[in-house]
This record gives sequence, structure tokens and C-alpha cells, in this order.
Amino acid sequence: MQPLPPLIPLDLESLLPDPRFDPRLTLENPLREALIRKLQQLAEVKTEDISLAEFREATGVGYRLIVRQFGRWSDFRKAAGLPAHGKRRGWGAYTDEQILDALKQLVEEQGERITGVDFTRATGISQKAVTGHFGGFAELRRRAGLNPEQRRPPHFSDDDLLAEYHRVATRLGHIPTGGEFNRLARISMCTLYRRLGGKRQIAHKYAQYLRELSNRHKD
Repeated sequence: MQPLPPLIPLDLESLLPDPRFDPRLTLENPLREALIRKLQQLAEVKTEDISLAEFREATGVGYRLIVRQFGRWSDFRKAAGLPAHGKRRGWGAYTDEQILDALKQLVEEQGERITGVDFTRATGISQKAVTGHFGGFAELRRRAGLNPEQRRPPHFSDDDLLAEYHRVATRLGHIPTGGEFNRLARISMCTLYRRLGGKRQIAHKYAQYLRELSNRHKD
């Protein structure tokens, strides 16, 4: 495995084009553009198979910020012009510490109800790598200080997910953040992202859900 480059603090100004030489500089979201440029730079240095865990280790940028800006790691990769999913690598491509740190970061930002599938989709670290280092996801959870037995979540329809999202939003009086949703909901935000898509897709589907709910009340 090629060693990771040293920690590169995300310097927004250094990543943005100079407006004196770039008349197209009318960015609606400079931070989003800066993150994309940083991922592209690291993909050139390392390979385009860079994982979320490696991106975070190299930049210090957490999963929460990526979720807010792009919805999912795969969407972030696509925005940077990379394949949505890098090639799955063998378990020797990671250290125990990298995998543990990736899980702890994900739990901090999304709550403890993380399944093995959630973990792989969010971080790009395969179940083969988890098994190679820890014998399985249950042991990885235990090493991270979590309950090793994470039951498979029950199946929810899209309407069930949106109804739960609406319940939490109604209780709070505003659209919930990921942390608020994980604290108050009976499902995790990871499940919403996996089933409904990124933030824009969730907002669109929730607006449609509210319209249908209003129509039902009128009837």
C-alpha cells in the first residue's frame, strides 16, 4: 500500500481559482468546490480508488461535512469526476487503526445504529477488510466500544421512512440535522441516505410527501 501523504489542512483560499484570471468565478458554494478540488488532488497523488477513511486521514475533513455538501461519499466521488465506487481492495490495504477510526467517526456523526452494510457504503472499506482485521463486524464494533450485536433493522417502506422523518421534524419544529434525527428517530440517518438518496433527494421526496399528506387531509 502506498503511504498516505501527510495531513493537508483544508485551506479554502488556496484551493479557489484566482478571480483575476478566472472570470467564471461565480461559485454558489466555494466550500463544495474546495472539497472537490482536494479530492481530485489526492486522487492524482494516490489513486482514484481513495477511500473516505484515507481522505479524512489526509485532510482532517469528517464524514459529517461530506454528507452536508454531497449526501454520500459516492456522490462526492462522482462530483469530483471519479467513479462512484473505487475498486475494492484487500484487507491488507488498511491498518486496524484506520478501520477503527473510520467506524468511530461514523458513529460520532450518524449514531451507533451502524450496520456492516452502512459502514462499507459510507467509508468504502469492504467487509473483507473488516473480517481480515477483526474477524467480523461484531468484533470491530466491540473494539470500538459498541454493543457487538447490531440487529438487522426491520424493513421500512419509503413512506415509513418519510413518516418518521416528518414525525421528528414536527417535534423539533424544523428540518432535523443528522445528529438530531439519530437522537430522536427509530431509524438512522444512514438508512435514509441509503434508501432515499442525498440531502436534495430527501428534501424533494419529503416535499412530495407533505403535498400528498395535505391532499389526504383535504379529502
